[in-house]
Amino acid sequence: MNATDLITCSLNAASEEDTLRIAAVLAGLCRPGDALLLEGEVGMGKTSFARAFIRRISPQQGDITSPTFNLLQTYPLHDGGTLWHF
Repeated sequence: MNATDLITCSLNAASEEDTLRIAAVLAGLCRPGDALLLEGEVGMGKTSFARAFIRRISPQQGDITSPTFNLLQTYPLHDGGTLWHF
């Protein structure tokens, strides 16, 4: 697989706890350069997912906010990289 390959999948969580577990597992599988697109209606858990994902790969983060109004949040990673949350 190379950088131009695209993998798509759909995951349905039965609860917020399931959403948080899925996010943590995916965070453990993702590598630098990977991108995730979360799609769903307002209130479907995208921000909860993003918070759990970011906390898994960057546990030192304090407040993790939704980039609704400022469009982008960045979070430094322990390896010197940066996570971009659009």
